[in-house]
Amino acid sequence: MKVIIYDTSAIVSSGFLMNDLDFLNTIKSNADLMDLYVYFPQIVIDESLNKLKEFIRKTNKELSSSFGNIFSIIKEIKKDAEQLKNGYISEENERESIDLFNSQINKIGKTIPYPKVPHSNIVERALSRKKPFDEKGHNGYRDTLIWENIKELLQDKKIEEVIFICNNPVDFFDTELYKKNDIRLNSDLSDELNSLKLQDKLFCCKNLSDVYKTKIEPELKSIQQEYKIEACRFMKTEKFKTMLKPYIHESLFDENDFLEFLNFPHDSVDIMYIGLSMVENISDAKEIENNIGAFVLECDIDFSLDVYIYKWDWEEDMGYLEDWNESYFLKEIAENKSFKFIVQLDYVNEEIISVNKMDETENNV
Repeated sequence: MKVIIYDTSAIVSSGFLMNDLDFLNTIKSNADLMDLYVYFPQIVIDESLNKLKEFIRKTNKELSSSFGNIFSIIKEIKKDAEQLKNGYISEENERESIDLFNSQINKIGKTIPYPKVPHSNIVERALSRKKPFDEKGHNGYRDTLIWENIKELLQDKKIEEVIFICNNPVDFFDTELYKKNDIRLNSDLSDELNSLKLQDKLFCCKNLSDVYKTKIEPELKSIQQEYKIEACRFMKTEKFKTMLKPYIHESLFDENDFLEFLNFPHDSVDIMYIGLSMVENISDAKEIENNIGAFVLECDIDFSLDVYIYKWDWEEDMGYLEDWNESYFLKEIAENKSFKFIVQLDYVNEEIISVNKMDETENNV
């Protein structure tokens, strides 16, 4: 398992995650496939919420100052000032912004609690002036909690790599190398990991965009290709065809699919009901298109139809009809047809998630 963990600085610089949403949603939707998950330390969430509130207060203060200056100095642009005033962040909008941030956190990742580190250890680190504390041992308490969260994850044997996203070089990284875009831990933190033999499990970067393009995206494409090969292999098995039959019964057909098979003049006939009585042979599904987990497939299907016709609509050229009851005739039809459909597949657990028939106008492949 691999874990992405955010520092507060990275959340703030990403517009409180809004700039990273496309990447994060892709990671979330492929999390189980890649075994890659996003974790947010509770201390980072608390700090980020505080930063968000500070940003809103600062924005309102600057806007309020602008209103006063504009109204008192240039009355002619009162209309523009009113428009500016509309940008003021109300208490209601502030609550909405906070709720939105919290909902994104819950949707995208997992929250991890404050680290279980004795307070005496943190005091010892501060007195030793070890990073993330500053040279005086005064500032760095919250960053130290984040660091302790990272160490806890690194020591978890189920986790093979932690990706730490942070653009706070002063407290965590070698500042000189950082200027050259070489992201490495400072000597205090690096030595600490070396002593624990955990140095190879941590990957550091400035932002999610960089690590996504250089590390996550290539891996995802490779896994998708492997997934595609294995899924296609599974879809050629008899087990898959057997699993597919109930879906065909339930959702792949409607009456319009059957009309072409009615070898009698049905336009003038009041057909009470057409039903799919049996799905028999299903040919190997041919993949047409692929999006991770979802395949557009085409296969030939042998099926039987039961057509119920009101007796008073019967005509001689309809051929043999079974006398079903005093009101209806039954005509049985066996046919074969090629269908395209979209199947959502979990090939790892050999399960079909969903099947939907494609309209011919939907994708003329």
